[in-house]
Amino acid sequence: VNSHLTQNHPRRAQEIVTQAMRRARTTLSDARRAIDDLRTTEKPASIIEQLQQEVTRFAESTGLPCAFTVDVTAAVPHLIHKHLARVVSEGLTNVARHAQANRVWVTMTQAETQLTVEIGDDGIGFAPDKTRGKRGHYGALGMRERVRLMNGTLNIESAPHQGTIIRLHLPLL
Repeated sequence: VNSHLTQNHPRRAQEIVTQAMRRARTTLSDARRAIDDLRTTEKPASIIEQLQQEVTRFAESTGLPCAFTVDVTAAVPHLIHKHLARVVSEGLTNVARHAQANRVWVTMTQAETQLTVEIGDDGIGFAPDKTRGKRGHYGALGMRERVRLMNGTLNIESAPHQGTIIRLHLPLL
């Protein structure tokens, strides 16, 4: 920042400060969530409540509105609640860290015996093929591993300047 200010590039200095503030908010939110997880013994009764908490936490820590839509009639197996909540949390963390989005959404829908969860944004997007297997991209790897543990599939749709959609398909049986 100092270098840019010295070279009379205040706009770039402001961009760096804004990015640092965004990352600080995300890190603080992550730390608060970790402390809350250690202290809280009472968990939300349903996965819908858990996901609503993740969406609310995201919106409060980033200042970005995040729409949450649910259209589920069947009970979601309790065994997948923790993994599903963590995948949504990681997806939202990635949005906060990388997307530079203005609009974010999480949807959960059911079609017969399949649950579909979508985490989307209108941000800067990326080329998923170029990040797969690269060092430092453990968030997507962790999401894939958790979805595999739930016997589901995970697709990441993105392209530069096209936003990103993370879509999970999980069996309800």
